[in-house]
Amino acid sequence: MPALLLCLFVLSLAVPGSARFGPFALAAAALFRGAGPASGGRSGRRDGLNLALAGFLAVSVASIVMAGDLDRAVDTSLVLLPAALLYYLARYRCAWRHLRWIGGSFAMTALLLGCIALAVAWSESDPDPSHLMSTMPLTYFSVPNDLTLIALCVPLAIAGLSRLPARWRVWPLIAWLLPGLVAIVVYRSNAALLGLAIGLAAMALLTRNLRMGAALASLLAAVLVVDGLTGFSLLGKFAQLTVWGNRLPLWQAAWQMFLDAPLLGQGPGAFSVMYDAYASTVDLPPWVHLDPRHAPWAHSLYLELLAERGILGLLAALAAFASAARILWSAGFGNEAVGTWRAALLAALLAFLSVGAFDTSLLRLWNLIFLSYLLACAGRLRDEAPDASRQVAGPELPMP
Repeated sequence: MPALLLCLFVLSLAVPGSARFGPFALAAAALFRGAGPASGGRSGRRDGLNLALAGFLAVSVASIVMAGDLDRAVDTSLVLLPAALLYYLARYRCAWRHLRWIGGSFAMTALLLGCIALAVAWSESDPDPSHLMSTMPLTYFSVPNDLTLIALCVPLAIAGLSRLPARWRVWPLIAWLLPGLVAIVVYRSNAALLGLAIGLAAMALLTRNLRMGAALASLLAAVLVVDGLTGFSLLGKFAQLTVWGNRLPLWQAAWQMFLDAPLLGQGPGAFSVMYDAYASTVDLPPWVHLDPRHAPWAHSLYLELLAERGILGLLAALAAFASAARILWSAGFGNEAVGTWRAALLAALLAFLSVGAFDTSLLRLWNLIFLSYLLACAGRLRDEAPDASRQVAGPELPMP
């Protein structure tokens, strides 16, 4: 039952009018016992992932207390609660097969998001991506780069379909991928394209499967073909200096905020209200112009952490990311079915962290929910791993 409710919570992200149902489903999931981890999770081994996450939460609390605007910091930090609850429930209340169900729910959410995005683009006469996103009937997706979720879910969809016979995989995969990939091109989301390229490359390298590598290269080529049909509107953004130049004031302002409060930062949500004051004092190259639009986040996960939670918050977050990546890497990718799933989790995590250098934010619920799911899967792998102090050799990690 907890797994089913978590799946409904994930799906509610991309279902119009279900913003209130999602938190209710998540809260209801906490009322059921579910399936706990195997005995390996109760061994005496130190849990580096949980320690890092606990450290991050402690730093966040300290940053809230020290923030100049306590009410703002508390309101902004409330988004951490559903993410923390999902992490706990997915890691400690779900069986392995349920984690794959939740991963499948993310894949379905990405499919729904792509279909809704295309429907909005079809119905609107103004093709500007920002305008299209403003008319999107979804609470948690408001800017073109929110379509990055589609790209991050591609490895999960590939892993989910890998259990089908080879001759039955192609058409379901095409049917799942087509709406999302076209939406990424139509909305000209450079962060989504970057995440897609990194995720596909990581999948090919981790699985060391030449056939998969060729298929994934063909998939990326298909995206470029679709972009070519629109006059390379997406790839053209990468060559526009102003697109990247608009990020510089954000990054410089975030860096100055960090320098003024290096240990704990300015407090969660501070960037949004302090950016204008800091941006007016930074020195910019002549080819950079301040974007008049409001900037709610720094468009860099790591600079946002520095600005709002200081060096302690950044180090705690990096420790959690490194711990999860180490667990997924140590699990191995040998067995085809199990290895593909682990490779998908690590590829999605690497893609998320790479895109984080240029986008993503802890203010965005889908960012936190997706990241919490990946960390929970890594933590469960750690829990189910045989304890080296108790046995010299043991069976392979369980198949999700």
